Amino acid sequence: MATKQSPDQPRIVDPDGRPVGGAAIVPPMTASQRREAEERIPVATLVVHETVRWNGVLELRRSVHALAWSGFAAGLSMGFSFLAETLFRAYLPAAPWRPLIVNLGYPLGFIIVITGRQQLFTENTLTAIIPLLAARNLATLKAVIRLCGGAGRESCRGSPVRAGAGARTGPQTRMPPGHD
Repeated sequence: MATKQSPDQPRIVDPDGRPVGGAAIVPPMTASQRREAEERIPVATLVVHETVRWNGVLELRRSVHALAWSGFAAGLSMGFSFLAETLFRAYLPAAPWRPLIVNLGYPLGFIIVITGRQQLFTENTLTAIIPLLAARNLATLKAVIRLCGGAGRESCRGSPVRAGAGARTGPQTRMPPGHD
């Protein structure tokens, strides 16, 4: 049932109570409920940008040793993508849907790298570049080259270590009977 509106108020619902022109019916709220609703409004784009930029500045300030170990760990962690795919392939039946499930293993290494805040060259490119674009100076460019070069080099060192370990373990070299 529609409520009666005064003539000077814009009409936000039709006679059946449905929203008109995208407007919605809002139930009455207390002042504390309204403040809570305002706090839950999505973050502005500039705030997101500044957060990413500041994270990039912090990454660029990391020591060479911290970057090296982080890159090496990222290289090791990426091996979990292939391990997950291999395990799925080894233990799922040969069915038309198997490739779909097997490919779900691919993101696992990236998830480990991201949640562990490890430095994989391809993973943190944007985070490192935003401070460079904001500062536009030689010192920041050198820091970006140091970060990307060090992380990339050490990721490339960690990957073969993980591959070598994987080549000597069972799941990646032996398939159960009946699997390709």
